[in-house]
Amino acid sequence: MDAATNAPINQITPDISARDVILGGDLSALAAREKEFASRVSEDGNDIDALNHLGVIKLYLGYYEPAKGMFMQSLRINPNQSDIYLYLGYAQHKIGDLEQAIACMNDSLRRNPEEFVGYQAMGQALFDRGLFENAIKVLSLGEKLAPNEPTLISVKSAVLLAAGDKEALLEYCNERIEQYPLHGDLLRVMAAAGALSPEDPRVARVEDALERGASPIEMHHSFTLGNVYHRAKQYDKAFEYFQRGGELSLKQANMTPARVNESVKQFFDGIEAAFTPENTEETGWPKATARMVSRPIFIVGEPRSGTSLVEQILASHSQVYGAGELNYIPNFCRRDVTRVAGDVYPNCMSRWPEISVDAVNDCVREIAVPWLKRNVFKPDASYITDKLPNNFQYLGIIRQLFPNAIVIHCHRNPMDNCLSMFQQHFMGSLTHTYNLDNLAYHYARYLKVMALWKARYPGWIYDAEYEAITGNPEPEIRALLEHVGLPWEDAVLEPHKTKRDTRTASAAQVTEPIYSTSSGRWKKYEQQLQPLKEKLEEYAGITID
Repeated sequence: MDAATNAPINQITPDISARDVILGGDLSALAAREKEFASRVSEDGNDIDALNHLGVIKLYLGYYEPAKGMFMQSLRINPNQSDIYLYLGYAQHKIGDLEQAIACMNDSLRRNPEEFVGYQAMGQALFDRGLFENAIKVLSLGEKLAPNEPTLISVKSAVLLAAGDKEALLEYCNERIEQYPLHGDLLRVMAAAGALSPEDPRVARVEDALERGASPIEMHHSFTLGNVYHRAKQYDKAFEYFQRGGELSLKQANMTPARVNESVKQFFDGIEAAFTPENTEETGWPKATARMVSRPIFIVGEPRSGTSLVEQILASHSQVYGAGELNYIPNFCRRDVTRVAGDVYPNCMSRWPEISVDAVNDCVREIAVPWLKRNVFKPDASYITDKLPNNFQYLGIIRQLFPNAIVIHCHRNPMDNCLSMFQQHFMGSLTHTYNLDNLAYHYARYLKVMALWKARYPGWIYDAEYEAITGNPEPEIRALLEHVGLPWEDAVLEPHKTKRDTRTASAAQVTEPIYSTSSGRWKKYEQQLQPLKEKLEEYAGITID
């Protein structure tokens, strides 16, 4: 056994350190040794070194409950490990148990108050808990230790934006931007807050860096400049920057428009092939809802279709806890169902009837626990929302796991919806949002799969139209509440007054009263969007007036 294997967990480099785990370092080399550490834990359940390494590997792979178990066992043996409290807190955070996450991170900082990443992790957990003021205080302590740490600056600026304190946000950003004139997140939140104009010398610096090829994050800056020029109503220039940002994003993802469409086709073809009438009958799977107190509400649709607004309206009701965008369903489908079925989602669902109840039971338990813990902050809530838009891809699975779930499908004018996605720099797998042809093709396949779910499960899915809600709020919201089964409360008409965490691209909008000015916005880009208009008609049969 090599010497590194027995080294303290925070001394193994570069594969593992608190900073790598929390800040997103590459632990793939360590993950290759999972079997080795699992074997050692099996032989000796008190092997702290193996427990800690195996726990971090589980974190890296996204198995947060098993990771938590490893760290808890390690701390029972030796409770004086500050870094393990931090890892445990990180696992609790990912699970959704924010109270325990914050407590563990606090334990870590009490033992090692000189590690800035602990303050960042705790600040992020407090942010997700909706405790903005506390998050800002904790992040400020971290900045004293690491005043030049860009990730701390990014998190703190995001908290200030979500908190809705524009004065404090701009004071912080104006101070920091002088030190870091090309800091992507500072510029992004300043643009989102409407604090940058084309005449601003800070904008000129970014444009100059782009021209000279000196921008280290060219695609981020392109989207920010697109936002700046959009707000200035210089739509031709705004579109040029959005288009440039999309092209750079595709390039970074090592994708082409043709490959994106092929990937989208394969995925949706797989859903349509797997979820046949025969395969969507009752499976006998154990139900996650049997373990839950609150009734789940899934708010789905394309990104930027009004899901944040609908959740904010519902979360303004005393009986609803708005949990935001949760990843439990995609993780369950991509990881757990894939594991027991032996193929990737959705192809694995062709074997749906063969998947045994025993094989899926542990997975269901793992998905139910976080849901239970998510509404600990509003324990009397009768309903809990998940507004991850792309859950529309998993409604067949959701129907099996949560048969009493309510599904609200948000939709809006397809041109407005596609433009809004095109203007947003999404991270992750939303590569179809960077090209107009890809947007049109994905939109067509999204409509087709929603029609499939509605045919399979008639009456289960409620349609909420963005333009109707923003144009005539009260009757639309009354109908929405009636469908959910909620009595009327006046607070739902003023959702912007409800203080809660919103960390999506719509963070700034949900702090404002309901407005309809986003409707018809695509007409400002009518000439540039002509190819989108034609492709929506070709792929989806949609005629835009």
